[in-house]
Amino acid sequence: MECVESLNTIHCPRPPLRLTHESQTVEIRIADPSASITRPAVELPLTIGPWQGNLALPFVIAERILEPVTGGKMASDLSPDLLALLAEHVLADALDNIESAVEQPIHFDGSGKPQAPLIMTAWKVAFGNVSATAELHLPAGALEVLANFLSRISPPAQNAIGDDIPALLQISAGRQSLTSAELVSLRPGDIVLMDEVRENEAKALLASRYVARALKGPDGYRAAGPWRKSNQNQGTIMESKSRASGKPQAEDVDLNDLPVELVFEIGRRELSLGEIRQLGEGSLLLTSPGVDGAVDILANGRRIGKGDLVKIGEGLGVRVVRIAENG
Repeated sequence: MECVESLNTIHCPRPPLRLTHESQTVEIRIADPSASITRPAVELPLTIGPWQGNLALPFVIAERILEPVTGGKMASDLSPDLLALLAEHVLADALDNIESAVEQPIHFDGSGKPQAPLIMTAWKVAFGNVSATAELHLPAGALEVLANFLSRISPPAQNAIGDDIPALLQISAGRQSLTSAELVSLRPGDIVLMDEVRENEAKALLASRYVARALKGPDGYRAAGPWRKSNQNQGTIMESKSRASGKPQAEDVDLNDLPVELVFEIGRRELSLGEIRQLGEGSLLLTSPGVDGAVDILANGRRIGKGDLVKIGEGLGVRVVRIAENG
């Protein structure tokens, strides 16, 4: 999906965009992807260069912006076409400045319905004592123009030495510990329950060291919390208890009881350290996989098969589709 880089650039922490309107400052900043638009709202057709999209603008913001020409008339009393015409007239100076920066004409109109799929981004708009959440729905090309515009007017921190060094990002649905004997007995059709997982939730593992919650949305998996150190390499529960108690390990061991850590991986991608520094809550970590619910089965880090996510009562499991010694 070509919009991943654009979305992550847009969601990169940065100062708000400030526009001057009627001698007052309008502040616009990216909102959390889960933020809901402030209703009631009106959908205005928006054209950026050759791309058609729309702006879903809360009435409370529309009324405040259009007050000089409507005299405070309720936005709900005006048609969307009239609101679009008035918005372009009132915001002409601000639009001219943005057009110069993006080198594309911008109009609140549209000759028809957008042909390309639209990608939604939520934005916090503050104007005086009024604050609300609006939505931009743009195709990938216009989204790239917006991302480049934000990078120019509010650039992220300067690139540091090593920004091009790669690191691996993995998104997993869950994990489970088995013995080597249990692993060998797995066959296609078997179901393995996962520990402590929720539907549409996943774990992001960065460079095998840091983890964060990830939530599934219409466009893929997004970071849903801060990064923290992973404790996945601290050994099994039995090993930890034995070390804590100071008791020696038994000498007579059954090698069939050797622990194997299964990880059910949704997908992975390589990021540069420069890209990682721009990740924050709401960043798009991984676009939706080609086959919904499909996972790779990894045993102690090695891919050994494939499976499908299945709901088991209140929990989730993985149905083994293919299992082989070398995946």
